Amino acid sequence: MVWLIFAITAALIVYAATQLAKYGDVIAIRTRLGGMFIGLLLLAGATSLPEVLTSISALSQGAPNLAAGNLLGSNMFNMLLLAVLDIVHSRQRLLRKAAFKHALSGGLAMFMIGLVAFFRRKRYLDRSR
Repeated sequence: MVWLIFAITAALIVYAATQLAKYGDVIAIRTRLGGMFIGLLLLAGATSLPEVLTSISALSQGAPNLAAGNLLGSNMFNMLLLAVLDIVHSRQRLLRKAAFKHALSGGLAMFMIGLVAFFRRKRYLDRSR
């Protein structure tokens, strides 16, 4: 029964994500704010809500490792999706137009993940002494 509920909610999330992207494009066109601005603020914020709520729920249940794993796992899965898209569309540069515009935000994301890994390793090494 749990797997069925999981599958149904996953399907609802996929449907909501497609609608979110469609209406994000409409908002970007009608407001003339640009797709990058709308994607950065509205879509990123809306798509991060499930991770934020899951992490808050995990923290309220006393499971900080689950909360951290959720946030980092979500970021890593997003990077995996970008890599798969790049491999599938290897004949054409899928992200050529967006690559230069997103270099700063991508670099910042990699830097922040590196900081988490660095301080997590440092904490692990300090505990093992």
